[in-house]
Amino acid sequence: MVLELLIKFTQTLISIASFILTITMIYNLIIFIIGCKRKRIAESRSIKLKKISLIIPVKDEINSLPLIFESLKYIIYPKNLLEAIFVISKNSKQCIEACKEFSRENGGWIKVLVDEGKGKPSALNLGLRHANGDIIGVFDVDSILPKDILLKVSEVFLNEGIIAIQGVTKSYNENKNFLSKLASIEEKAYFTLFLKPRSNLSLFLPFTGSCLFIKKDFLLKIGGWSETALAEDLEVALKLFDNGIKIKLRPEISCQHEVTSKLTPYLIQRLRWFRGYLQLLSRALKKLTTLNPHWIDISIILASPILLSLSLIIFLYSLISTNTNMPINFFKLIAWSLLIAATPAFLYLTFKLRRIRLRTILLIPAAIAYWILESFIALIALIMSLFRLKIEWIRTPKSGISELMDNE
Repeated sequence: MVLELLIKFTQTLISIASFILTITMIYNLIIFIIGCKRKRIAESRSIKLKKISLIIPVKDEINSLPLIFESLKYIIYPKNLLEAIFVISKNSKQCIEACKEFSRENGGWIKVLVDEGKGKPSALNLGLRHANGDIIGVFDVDSILPKDILLKVSEVFLNEGIIAIQGVTKSYNENKNFLSKLASIEEKAYFTLFLKPRSNLSLFLPFTGSCLFIKKDFLLKIGGWSETALAEDLEVALKLFDNGIKIKLRPEISCQHEVTSKLTPYLIQRLRWFRGYLQLLSRALKKLTTLNPHWIDISIILASPILLSLSLIIFLYSLISTNTNMPINFFKLIAWSLLIAATPAFLYLTFKLRRIRLRTILLIPAAIAYWILESFIALIALIMSLFRLKIEWIRTPKSGISELMDNE
């Protein structure tokens, strides 16, 4: 009797979770369809150059420094209107010396600061305190910048209504292995299918952590980056939104970077991301009392680790369940699980890939494994949050120049 009640209770929970995931899927699909049809209005091409400060946090990334050095050396922008601020962890001796040497070779527009190594948010705040530019740009050290990127940034900020923008990041090591391929596809789908429609509809847009630009005055007004946030880029985006500032996606502004191609860095990165989302979820839920529908939208985004966890639980339950009289049958459970949380890889493969080759076909089972892995990490992050297990801000390890050479 007790077992039968427990089974019915479990089935009810699974049905409720399936309903929640279905509603979420429909909501995101509506945003995608409407947002993709919106066209950005063309703007004036005359350029009045702004003074720009680029902040580049560095910690134990000696192999990545040559990439950003090479980009900055050939950047097309007046050096009297540009400063690149390298903020380096005090324990990264080789990086400190390399950046100081680069500064000596290229002049005073290159600044080198040393911080306590408490994480990226702390480094960004130190860079902000020493920045003299009107516009603050943030790049990871593994970034490769196009020569004309800052000219495009200045053009965008001619519009006084623009306060903060997010550029597009593209991987340079996409073909390293299956993991880097899937991570790259996910990234492309995230920008194309998620961020672009949201930007077109003027909805909340999260920063991605690199290739972003903000007016310094507004960044100072909101207090910079939170040094306790695990997803500092998302947290600063929330503070901007809370102050009436909406971030815009600008696809014409882009850079290349390294996506994770090894399992351990991938696990470190995703676990921190998901914990960061859950860390900020309570803040968004409190804002629901304002009856502002935007905070419902934001809460759905921040609840993505929970939605991923639910989809995995539903998927696994549907595999092991032998009950054919469930309110929602086996095949629908699988379909909903994959459609909701299965990776953007599936969407990108559907919409973007035109040539079907053996490698493309092999990506499909790999994408399923990728989704299961990502969902499992989300579930771990959720459990850690529920038990209030602490996690520190940990840098995602990068291979740098060797990764670029291997990819070629």
